Amino acid sequence: DLAYLKTLNLLQNYPDDNKELGSSLKIIYSPLNGTGITTTPQALENWGFSSISYVEKQKHPDGNFPSVHSPNPEEKATLKLGIKQLKEEKGDLFLATDPDADRVGIVAMHENKEIILNGNQIASICLYYLCKNWMHLEKMPENGACVTTIVTTPLFKTIAAFFNISCFEVLTGFKYIGEKIYQWEQESPPSYTFIFGAEESLGYLYGTHARDKDATSAACLIAEIALQQKKIGKTLVDLLHDIYKQFGLFKEKQLSISFGSSTEASRQMNALMQALRKNPPKKIFDIEIETFKDYLSGVEIQCKTQETKTLFFPRSNVLHFILEDASELIIRPSGTEPKIKIYGMVRESIFSSVEEGLKACDQKLGKLLNTMKEHHLSSS
Repeated sequence: DLAYLKTLNLLQNYPDDNKELGSSLKIIYSPLNGTGITTTPQALENWGFSSISYVEKQKHPDGNFPSVHSPNPEEKATLKLGIKQLKEEKGDLFLATDPDADRVGIVAMHENKEIILNGNQIASICLYYLCKNWMHLEKMPENGACVTTIVTTPLFKTIAAFFNISCFEVLTGFKYIGEKIYQWEQESPPSYTFIFGAEESLGYLYGTHARDKDATSAACLIAEIALQQKKIGKTLVDLLHDIYKQFGLFKEKQLSISFGSSTEASRQMNALMQALRKNPPKKIFDIEIETFKDYLSGVEIQCKTQETKTLFFPRSNVLHFILEDASELIIRPSGTEPKIKIYGMVRESIFSSVEEGLKACDQKLGKLLNTMKEHHLSSS
């Protein structure tokens, strides 16, 4: 533990600010009755973030998870107790690590309202902050690179391109992000220097000390970002809106189709995926499909010209549609449950306000996801 905590200390970007001002950031923390209690509070305190209150019912390890239906920080209900405490104590930030402390949920207070930030938003905030500040601190390596998954927001790639760093996409699963770090280290000199890795399900890796997502280092980074925002009278939500104003709005949503627990579920899911693979739609919600990627056959097709190229990914039962307006739909069977997951991603460059623009994106996402579900992935 001491070696790990010492390693995390080296990741600070503004250690003097953290030490002098860190106690002004009021943090509510919950390990959700899991293992995070053993490292996350100590790591935060080592960075200077000593004003930590605990969600007492969730502080101690308990494999029965008595206070929540599911100890998953992606679910709003799981964050209920922490949000209540955040409001009561007038805190700045609520951090909730999942039971094995590899994912972290974030809730920020903004204009006296609690705002739950999703995995795509947190990933974008972290990458933007690191790139911008590493440039400012003159610590950005010439061969800097970040890694994300094919189902994570395209905003991640957009930010990387703006700061002129390489961005690699891998299949879902943090093992593929860890694999990239290992591959680069085997080369002499290393072809790329790892900056940050993220996936949409609240998993992040800051530093190369681990080859898996790490909630404790991510919590420390988020606290530092929140402190830098507080210094100028702003919040994490303000920073997210600034990012949207610079790069455009990006919104994502996931829809699952459940197949029960019957032995037929796997066969049904494979049959639906195969039918969609053999006969992909030309339009979705009246928007032409520009590119179709099949990660099982390893082929990408430009729909208008029928030009094909090879996808250099491990073979996986995933279908990816990119529409003419840059919206995206990705379909894959879950690896752990009898479900087919549909990931929708939309973007908007013209909007009167961030709030109104995000509402329009939500409406569009709903139409795209429902069209794909009802017309192209119906098991009936």
